[in-house]
Parts: sequence; structure tokens; C-alpha cells
Amino acid sequence: MSTISIDQVPEVKRQSPKGRYRSFRRDVSAALSGENPAARPFEVQWVSLPTGASLCPYHEHSAEWEHYIFVSGEGRVRHPRGTDTVHAGDHVLFAPGEAHQITNEAAEPLIYYVIANNVEGSDNCFYPDSGKWAMDFRKHDGIFRRTEADYFDGEE
Repeated sequence: MSTISIDQVPEVKRQSPKGRYRSFRRDVSAALSGENPAARPFEVQWVSLPTGASLCPYHEHSAEWEHYIFVSGEGRVRHPRGTDTVHAGDHVLFAPGEAHQITNEAAEPLIYYVIANNVEGSDNCFYPDSGKWAMDFRKHDGIFRRTEADYFDGEE
């Protein structure tokens, strides 16, 4: 058994060049079990989004499930059917192939946990707004845009 207080987990700030995507995150699963993702069956992160921020662009995973547990604040969850407001105590579950994005439009930080099944090396992300793919997105092995190709292109 491993035990840790959230205050003991190092907080990491992440921000995109123009600041639209910014967050403070704590990698709870790494703090409990070490840095090797293969050593744990799921990932747990504590996330704090400042006012006006999103964690990441609208995206969908090819293999990963994500369960969000909202702790404090108010946020907006964008999904294929629209946008919903979430509050402390709400839970949201996204299956592989369901696009989603979490944004904080309120005056106070939006704090939540995200729990995801660990699919290291087999999960890719698609970004519908920009038409990009991230292959093995955790390692950022490649970000690509799709282009039209003939079915037999490169096959013969």
C-alpha cells in the first residue's frame, strides 16, 4: 500500500505559447508508484485550471478512458453533443473516441482529478478542430495532420 497527501505531490505549471492552455498539475500516480507508467494500471492527476484556461485542446483518445471528478469551482465541458457546466461533486466519463475539453470560465480556479486507464504506447489523440493526430501522445512521438491519399498509395 502507498499513501501520500496531495500537498506532497510536486506541482507542475504547464502553459502554451499564447497562454490559452495553462494548468497546474500534480501527478498523483507517479508520486505513489514511481515514474514508470508501466508500473501502474491507471494514471491519476490533480489539475487546477486558472480563469479562462483549458487544460488542452478539444481532443479524443483512440484507446484511453478518462474519468473526471470535480472538486471545486465551476467549469465547462465541451463534447460532441454540446457543452455542459460542471460543479464540485460532478463526475464525467469519456470513452475512447469521445472528443472532450475542460475549460474554466469562472472567477475561481477549477480543480479536479482525472483518472485514466494506462494505455502507454497504444493511445493516439485526434484533435478535431485542427485535424491533427498525436501518435503515442504521452511521449509526443509525433504530431501530424492528415492528408488525402489513394487507398493503394504506398502499397504497390
